[in-house]
Amino acid sequence: MLKKLLLTALMLMITVSFASAGIGPVREWSSDTPVVPGSWSPIGGSGQVNGNFMIQEEYGIQIGIRASRRFSPDPLVILNDYKYQIETGESAPGQPLWNYEINVDMRGSGYSFKDFDIALITNVPNHSFYNGQQAIETNFNLPAGSLDNLELVQMSMNPGFFDSGIDPFAQGRYDFELILEMKDNNLPAPSKSSKVGLPPFATAMTVEVVPEPTTMALLSIGGLMFVKRKRK
Repeated sequence: MLKKLLLTALMLMITVSFASAGIGPVREWSSDTPVVPGSWSPIGGSGQVNGNFMIQEEYGIQIGIRASRRFSPDPLVILNDYKYQIETGESAPGQPLWNYEINVDMRGSGYSFKDFDIALITNVPNHSFYNGQQAIETNFNLPAGSLDNLELVQMSMNPGFFDSGIDPFAQGRYDFELILEMKDNNLPAPSKSSKVGLPPFATAMTVEVVPEPTTMALLSIGGLMFVKRKRK
């Protein structure tokens, strides 16, 4: 079963559409966005700052993904090639300094969770999922189908969650791809004829974890001292 899911994920990654990709703020990312049970599940918290998302739009739906410094409202700066960078270290025991954040906004499109398979593919252990609705319903012990009408989902997750085993003090590269694939069999009748066969769409990012500045400085000093001793 797992092999089949991984093969399906690979096929999706090959065929996804990247039309209308962009970098910037999503339509709405605010601590003031109200919760509408069964329809809107916004980011919440306090002092949220919008911006620096990797964005994709299709069918009136907007998706976005980004990395941010945990316990800070500010997103990480994008370097290039859809890459964010942060130093090694802990925000809490066993949890890195950064979070990845997801935005799926279907409001006004006429669609909801029941119309799409939403997948997150990542090399962070235990963080990939292939059916977003099922994953959330299972995580919160909700009956199947409880989130059929969900139109807005925003979340912030630490890569140290779910027993991932990630070492916060180790360098590394972590890749993420957020994919939406339309469920043709669930679409309303008027939409079926025009939407059947359309490819999924996606957005992606990379988070690069590098040594913190103090470690880099010590390594540089150590290297210089080694060179001087060798010259003597």
